[in-house]
Amino acid sequence: PSPSPAKETTSSQKPSGSGSTPTPPPPPTYTATKDSGRFLFAITDDTVPLADVDSVLVTMTALAARNSKAQWVPISTVNRTYDLLKLKQEGRLELVLDTSIPADTYDQMSLTIDSVVIVKNGIAHTAKVPSRIMYIPLSLPLRSGQTAAITMDFAADKSLHITNAGQHIFAPVVQVNVLGEIQVVQKSGSKVEFFNGLPKFARSYGMDETGAMRK
Repeated sequence: PSPSPAKETTSSQKPSGSGSTPTPPPPPTYTATKDSGRFLFAITDDTVPLADVDSVLVTMTALAARNSKAQWVPISTVNRTYDLLKLKQEGRLELVLDTSIPADTYDQMSLTIDSVVIVKNGIAHTAKVPSRIMYIPLSLPLRSGQTAAITMDFAADKSLHITNAGQHIFAPVVQVNVLGEIQVVQKSGSKVEFFNGLPKFARSYGMDETGAMRK
């Protein structure tokens, strides 16, 4: 028999928020297709407090994954901006994407970052990113009818640097986790939780000055 897709539960409780940072639009609704699995992508931030920094606004524009034939499968091209420090304050795993992708084994993902803006004492500073595209090796097995998720935990305090000239550099440091065969997906607003899944991959990466993601 084919694997059963994850059950989904929702909660009417809305996550708390503060400040005037715009709320990202809701992710597209999941729609199953033939020979596909459900795929979710979520982010959070596990950082220590940053002195004088009000917000770290990261705008993401595209997500893709490389399949077993070394072909890049586009997953999302929707622009969304997230305040990493707000995610930290609220302890949230923020749902970025909930969709259907072809069943396969994926060995790499790419995440395009359009911009990073650092707000310090109410003043916005555009940060330089060594590479707009993060290429991240991983292992994402997804069978037809199953549910899998990638979570990305940013460490904003380790990612943000300031040069002697006062320029802000944002070189992402992230913890990437893959969870497969998820049985239950619980949503509350844009917050998401996963239950009864199996860990498939876990690794930390940091972007170097050339834009490459290193272990």
